[in-house]
Amino acid sequence: MRRLSAAGVAFFVRCAPAGTMVVFGGFDSYIEEFFPILASLRNRGWNVIGFEGPGQGSVLEEQRAPLTRDWHRPVAAVLDAFRLDDVTLVGISLGGCLAIRAAAFEPRVRRVVAFDVLSDFFECMMMSVRPARAVHALRGLMSIGADSLIDSAMRGAARRSPVTDWGISQAMRVFGCERPSQALRIAQSYHTADVSARVRQDVLLFAGAKDHYVPLTQLWDQARALTAARSITARVFTAEEQAHAHCQVGNLPLAIGTISDWANKIGAKLRRPLWAPSRCGPRSRQYGSYRRYCGPNVVTIRSGSGPPAGAEPTSIFARAAARASSRTSISKVFRRSSRSSLATSQ
Repeated sequence: MRRLSAAGVAFFVRCAPAGTMVVFGGFDSYIEEFFPILASLRNRGWNVIGFEGPGQGSVLEEQRAPLTRDWHRPVAAVLDAFRLDDVTLVGISLGGCLAIRAAAFEPRVRRVVAFDVLSDFFECMMMSVRPARAVHALRGLMSIGADSLIDSAMRGAARRSPVTDWGISQAMRVFGCERPSQALRIAQSYHTADVSARVRQDVLLFAGAKDHYVPLTQLWDQARALTAARSITARVFTAEEQAHAHCQVGNLPLAIGTISDWANKIGAKLRRPLWAPSRCGPRSRQYGSYRRYCGPNVVTIRSGSGPPAGAEPTSIFARAAARASSRTSISKVFRRSSRSSLATSQ
């Protein structure tokens, strides 16, 4: 095992690419949990970039950057850094909402996958609140600004439901607030209603028939709202397929295969070679630095036999990847140490 201090980019070098996919999570994501998904897409011939944005993983823990609904900003920073202009954007869980929001403002995203669909985060948060009339009462309290009553009610609901307890605590953590009422108000802004009509890409929407977090009705709501999309493909996964739960956790190979087959059918093509990240371009400088929005824990799975001829890797990590490509592929990337280094196992 070799420990390298660098910008936190890992290259997995394999066969010729079919295109580039940019993958990220949502409400409680760490990039490591997606390694099997990233590796599977790589094995199907795709270049894959997985990143942690604001409110996720090391960006939240080390930079204290809260989640942002303006998800086109971290996406733009990644695309600038890797000089990409034709990608498939894959958002997992709440990332399904963030992916739609990013695609509405980022034309370099040509295809969008909501894995799963999530058009209204506040509605999802209310799924565990019982009875149903309590949700209506909560909405009424929010409309009149009765924050103290909301805080008291949500703390009581959290004592009765471990799911509600976790949801509220996690919301305050990722949104960077101290009161349940503040978290709920921010959650209300995480929806796609205001941006869906701006999406002009090809869109793939996933839903689990018995998703315990996201109501199935959000699939149809999202599809109807995409009035300008080039194409819309909706896929409901069933119990018979063992893929009916949130993000198809019972049958990930089926979901991954569906994404790859759909992107191939749409005709995804790699426009530029993926190699060492460049300095952030004008778009990234407009929104903030690459490190701030994407953090050091960016995982890249690359298809191909190595860097383009004459390319000069721009970091120690990229140089290490170039050396590794001539011997064997990098198999795993582990959590960064407290010294902002990345452990790479070969």
